[in-house]
Amino acid sequence: MATWMLSRIVARTTGRDVAELLTRRVLDPIGIGPVPWTRDLDGFPLGFSGMHLRPGQLARFAQLLLDDGVHRGRRLLPAEWIAGHRVSHIDSDGDTGTDWGMGYGWQVWRGLHGYRIDGAMGQLALILPEADAVIVTTNNIDGAQPVLDAVWGHLWPALEARGSGLNDDVEPYRRTLEVAPVAGEPAPERTVRATTGAGDRLVIRPTGGGWTVDLTRTDGGRFAIRVGCGQWLHTHLRLADGELEVAASGGWAGPELTIDLAVVTTPHTLRLRWGPDGLSEQWDTEPLNPGGLFGQARPAPGR
Repeated sequence: MATWMLSRIVARTTGRDVAELLTRRVLDPIGIGPVPWTRDLDGFPLGFSGMHLRPGQLARFAQLLLDDGVHRGRRLLPAEWIAGHRVSHIDSDGDTGTDWGMGYGWQVWRGLHGYRIDGAMGQLALILPEADAVIVTTNNIDGAQPVLDAVWGHLWPALEARGSGLNDDVEPYRRTLEVAPVAGEPAPERTVRATTGAGDRLVIRPTGGGWTVDLTRTDGGRFAIRVGCGQWLHTHLRLADGELEVAASGGWAGPELTIDLAVVTTPHTLRLRWGPDGLSEQWDTEPLNPGGLFGQARPAPGR
């Protein structure tokens, strides 16, 4: 709530919202440009959450913090803010993990090493001045401490040993974990019809060894999502106020059809299961944004 209030105070004081100011003063100069940011009901950026950044974009911002707010010789962030944001101003108890007991700065958490930008469900950017390094992770977990423990146990010793020798020529280390598609048999020649809890109508029909989910929303909007069997198929849906990127896979197991709809710009996957008892819907982790599948759409930049 406090950070949301700051976003509104900036808008009232300057006549421009936080997204516009950040884009012009910081994001454009470091090569990120305008990014989607979820807004409140009055149209202002949430401030505390909802900024849609790809890992590489988040790493660029973390690098700016590591470089004390200076990018290619140009100061983008005030020196006094840099000095103040990364020290502890508020004590924390650490009940949920060692790193959580290191204190809280200005919208950042102190850690065993350096400090971090910490998003829900394990979206992390670690700024590590001692090793002249940044680490960015995207996750779908309840609590970030296991990820931090893995970093301190496996990556930190190597970073610490090489800290004084790192330079701009070092290639970034990236690792992508492949998520297995749904196990199951190919589609029989059978069309499934169902209605979601929100009242949207689904027609799931076999197409070329997979499926197409034809979805008609309660407001009359119609969309088609491709579903792979033994593989993920991607669908990009353009909506009136943004876009939705979905990777989908499915399979039959006896009388039951399971389809996973992974919203690739979020941590979340929606599982649809159709069987003798009808349709069930289950998120792997409950999304922060309400509104079901379409509530996870990425807003257009500036909206």
